[in-house]
Amino acid sequence: MLVTGDSDTQCDPMLARKMAAQLQWATTSGRPILLHYRAEAGHLATLPLDATIDEVADQLAFLFAQLEVPA
Repeated sequence: MLVTGDSDTQCDPMLARKMAAQLQWATTSGRPILLHYRAEAGHLATLPLDATIDEVADQLAFLFAQLEVPA
């Protein structure tokens, strides 16, 4: 899972898009390659607390699903 947004000051969001596309093209694992894109998000903590909690919950849910952690 690659995470980016328009407010990212450290990395151009287009680079994350290109990386996701290259990984999707090159992978043979059957595991998903996702680009989690949020227009108002950035590299630093620029989101309100509730949005940050949602963001972290999405990332942990993806990680746990990939690691097959039982619910």
